[in-house]
Amino acid sequence: VFPDKKIRSFWMKNMNFPLDIIWIDDDTIVKISQNLPPEGDLPKQIYYSGIPVNFVLEVNAEWTLKNKIKTGDKIKIL
Repeated sequence: VFPDKKIRSFWMKNMNFPLDIIWIDDDTIVKISQNLPPEGDLPKQIYYSGIPVNFVLEVNAEWTLKNKIKTGDKIKIL
């Protein structure tokens, strides 16, 4: 959760397993970066939201596929 909207970037530094990153603008999923591989302590790849977002959710790799989550889906913030 971020207090403002801007283009966000994440990397997979020191991760032990792959992830999906869900990029969210208010209540709408605007992008999903799927099955991102861990990169150890010297990551080379940086992943960007592409547009300003105020929420980013990291889940286990392929979770978005298994749960049929897609760009444009609405979410409810609790």
